[in-house]
Amino acid sequence: LLQLKLLQIHIYIYIYIFIHRYNLYSFEMGKIIDLEARQELIFKVGEEPIKLELRRGLAEVYGTEMLANKTYTFPRNSKAAVFTYHGATIELTGTPLKSHVSKSCDYMTCYLSIHRDLERMRDEAERSSELINYSGMQQPNPNMLDRSPADLAGDPQPQPSSSEAPCEDIAKVEFKPDLSKTPICFVCEPCDARNVGKSTLCRILLSYAARRGRAPIFVDLDPDQGHIGLPGTIGALSIEAPIDIETGFQLKSSLLMQFGHTSPSADTESKSDLYYKAIVENLAKVVHSKLEQDKKSYYSGVIINSSSWTDSNDYKILVDACKSFKANMVLVVDDEVLQDDLQKDLSDCPTPVKVINLPKTIEIYKTRATESVEMRYTRIKEYFYGTETESFNPMTSEFEFSYIKRLIYRIGNPLILPDALMPLGRKPQEKRTQVSHYDCKASDLLHHILAISYCKLEDVLENPDCVLRTNIMGFICITSVRGDKVSILYPQKVPIDHVLLYSDIQYMDSLI
Repeated sequence: LLQLKLLQIHIYIYIYIFIHRYNLYSFEMGKIIDLEARQELIFKVGEEPIKLELRRGLAEVYGTEMLANKTYTFPRNSKAAVFTYHGATIELTGTPLKSHVSKSCDYMTCYLSIHRDLERMRDEAERSSELINYSGMQQPNPNMLDRSPADLAGDPQPQPSSSEAPCEDIAKVEFKPDLSKTPICFVCEPCDARNVGKSTLCRILLSYAARRGRAPIFVDLDPDQGHIGLPGTIGALSIEAPIDIETGFQLKSSLLMQFGHTSPSADTESKSDLYYKAIVENLAKVVHSKLEQDKKSYYSGVIINSSSWTDSNDYKILVDACKSFKANMVLVVDDEVLQDDLQKDLSDCPTPVKVINLPKTIEIYKTRATESVEMRYTRIKEYFYGTETESFNPMTSEFEFSYIKRLIYRIGNPLILPDALMPLGRKPQEKRTQVSHYDCKASDLLHHILAISYCKLEDVLENPDCVLRTNIMGFICITSVRGDKVSILYPQKVPIDHVLLYSDIQYMDSLI
């Protein structure tokens, strides 16, 4: 017995040494959570990452199906929700800041119903766009109808005359897109709202469509967080696969327009709302052109994430954006009053607009205003340095300020007077969105994000308004200023002859 006890002690010691030597603490057992049908696990990640694994059943994260026995890692300060229609067992490793199992997820049933409505519209768009043209087919010869079957069997096949066109086996099919048929879905939230799930709803509908083999276009009009770009931008992205659970949107093929502010009416002096409206209209034209030229995009439709709004001017911007994209379905998250207002203000649209009020998602952790700033900071940091799963090695170079200054432009007109204050006899200026060279000091650029436009300097000198119609290729950050020299952080080689667009967005690089 004593020898057996000593043997057990030796075994325990060897196991302890083995675990410490090879650092096997990562194999800690996670918490097992059993979800019944139509239940949802919601959690907020703290300072340490959280790992999830699907052990049994079927589950999804914001519309993207989880793979069985695959470990998903959620980075610090992120949040997620795991929903199941049929029941599932989840293993959660780590300690979340807060977690909750919701047993009443009626909003997911509503979202699924909206997805089915969109699918019906997609099917209708596909059927109505393919018009059969019979004009090229041969008409039957009336003389042939007078001949008996015996005559036809005994005579050789008559040759068509030169005036008769040969019969075509297949009718010609023409692609005739009608934007009123394809679903153009506009998602908006209540006034001054936060954490109602507007972006989450867009992500769910996009992933559901991709799982059906569709390729919907996602349009992000909210410059606050920058879901498909950096904060201060709006853009569009074709979604050809369910959105990745860990990394989110794949941004390599996104089309971005520089706005430079976090809110459409952030800068009242420079009339930023007019600039926002201008680039939204240009983006709408690009999206419509894509729908008219690409069948799969037309059959899949558009999901639009609108900007947040706080006052009547922002609301007008919201309505104008909806009209610019010719939306035929508007989804309002948890606001019946806004639903009524939009029904009235969109009643004059050429095609009927269906306005639907939907319940909001369950929120277990209220985001503070400071956390929104931290989320923007994280978004910019990931652009330059990558994520925990995929790291980047950006470059830092020093340039003469005079060399950089000649490329910097800004959009707006801070010197314009309101119409009521214009001098007597002078007409108000009609064109208020102006592109001009930014005559700045080096210190004015410190920590600011600058967007690299596809417009070259020579193009802007010839026609400054081309900036309003041109998308951007990337971003740089002015990290330090030393006399007449500035240091620039950039993930790729900076073009030496392309315009740099100024923005109010700032990033304090702590890694330099």
